[in-house]
Amino acid sequence: MRLKGFFISILLLLASIIPTVQAQQPVVYGVFFYSPTCPHCHDVLTNHWPGIEEMFGDQLRVSFVDASTTGGNALMQETRTVLHIEATGVPMLIIGDRVLVGSVDIPAQTPQIVRDGLANGGIPLPDVPALREAYTESMTAQGLEVDQAALGHSAEVAAQSVTQQTLLDKLAADPIANAAAVGVLIALVASLIALIPAVRRRISTPLERPALLVLGVAGILIGGTLLSGSLGESTVAILALALVIVFLILLISAGCGSLRAADWLIPVISLVGLAVAGYLTYVEMTLSDAVCGAVGNCNTVQQSEYARIFGVPIGMIGLFGYSLIVLVWAYSHFFSEGRLHSLIWLLALVGVVFSIYLTFLEPFVIGATCLWCLSSAVVMLALLWLTTPDVASLQTAPPQVTQKRHA
Repeated sequence: MRLKGFFISILLLLASIIPTVQAQQPVVYGVFFYSPTCPHCHDVLTNHWPGIEEMFGDQLRVSFVDASTTGGNALMQETRTVLHIEATGVPMLIIGDRVLVGSVDIPAQTPQIVRDGLANGGIPLPDVPALREAYTESMTAQGLEVDQAALGHSAEVAAQSVTQQTLLDKLAADPIANAAAVGVLIALVASLIALIPAVRRRISTPLERPALLVLGVAGILIGGTLLSGSLGESTVAILALALVIVFLILLISAGCGSLRAADWLIPVISLVGLAVAGYLTYVEMTLSDAVCGAVGNCNTVQQSEYARIFGVPIGMIGLFGYSLIVLVWAYSHFFSEGRLHSLIWLLALVGVVFSIYLTFLEPFVIGATCLWCLSSAVVMLALLWLTTPDVASLQTAPPQVTQKRHA
């Protein structure tokens, strides 16, 4: 009986020790910001994250926060501000003081970061008051002790617990780039107001030269900003440099008053727009991160739910539009003696209307601005102004009056 009692005592002792040992297992906490419509996020969560979770089990506890919602986006911006994070795109994984962004770095670096964290006794939640407050409130609401669950169990509560962003908050997130977007938006709308009545009345407008001068300056500024942020990427830098050169040519042509003879500007500007659309399409199709300028946040725009229409990337739509303009110009120039310029104007008009929609979304809805997108909008607007004189000058030919000779 004494031996039996001894074994029972040992078993009871082990039973009390095992939970304590399990509770003392190191745990790595983190937060993962994503968007449901982001293909990069889908790639990480579908193809890589299940394996990482299986590798570490309960010792890795990560919260998944939908940054496309108002609350989730506000939580992400607050986290970026507190931790001084310059990166703005999703997917974004934060573990301790390590910030991983994109579909390449997250799968490649997360396992080693977690191993190092576990070896050093675990990693707590990022030191962000909003995150920790949301975590505490959600655990209390569920009737759980704060140290019994990870932030991953409270992602929805965390997103809802943050103050919703106002319009001013969105504009202030990147004031320089968003101000540029508002300026381009005003130019797009004002151009339609000025040009459509002129074309309908078939009269020329004296605003053509000033408008193209302004667009030339705007294009140079946007291209220069993109160039300054892409010097480490030669291909992208060449594209940004091409933008600067083409808009410089447009500025000089407008300043010299030689636009009437510069029919070749139409295909040149269109080809630059085609290259920009091609780059954005490449970013979408390859799940790559866009190389942006010194200001702006191209990746947030490209990874938003508005980056596709009916599943088709916006860049691909632009690729089709610019290709069509180049083909119509070539046919008109070489085979129909310029009689299809009105069709080019119509295509540019559709492009400008589409650009108004996209440019409005960036500062006012998404809260981020893509300078590549702004450059495309300026290119399309320049095409509209360049082709307006030809369309406005189309007059109905006067009837031919013939006199009969009387014998």
